[in-house]
Amino acid sequence: MNTQETVIAILSELSGCADIELTSTLSGDLGLDSMLMVSMLIEFETSFNIEFDESDMNPYDLETVSDAVDLVVRYVGE
Repeated sequence: MNTQETVIAILSELSGCADIELTSTLSGDLGLDSMLMVSMLIEFETSFNIEFDESDMNPYDLETVSDAVDLVVRYVGE
């Protein structure tokens, strides 16, 4: 599974949505509230064995699935 597929799998598990597009919005389309957004960031760190800088830990900076993928890619270098 590549980075994008793993991010989407995590988001699917958190949101309960099976049909996730890169353009899907995290809060609007997937229904992630602030607690789930924080859980998402923690799950990314655990799954990819990375540690986000504090400046990247604001979940409200991420609007779409693509934003979440881009954040992880910056840390895993894919």
